[in-house]
Amino acid sequence: MLGAVNFGSHDLAHIKLNNQIIGEAQRFAHDFGSEAHFVTAYADRNRAPDRVELARVCGVEPERMHTVRPRRPASLAGHCRSASAPTSS
Repeated sequence: MLGAVNFGSHDLAHIKLNNQIIGEAQRFAHDFGSEAHFVTAYADRNRAPDRVELARVCGVEPERMHTVRPRRPASLAGHCRSASAPTSS
């Protein structure tokens, strides 16, 4: 399960939406015996978000919190596809 969240906004509506996305992703992952992963995009290469802190907020291990600075809008979609692709063990 991959949930896209926007931690760059301080708007109350975005904060509420982020919390709903986190809760629903966690619930779906639990219900289907899967893991929740989260992705957030950021624009300023000098101010990358703290992935460990964001993982804590999302209730996941840091390895399941993905941050991406897309060069173009399609970059985020490509990252989401690669992050959700099955890996061989």
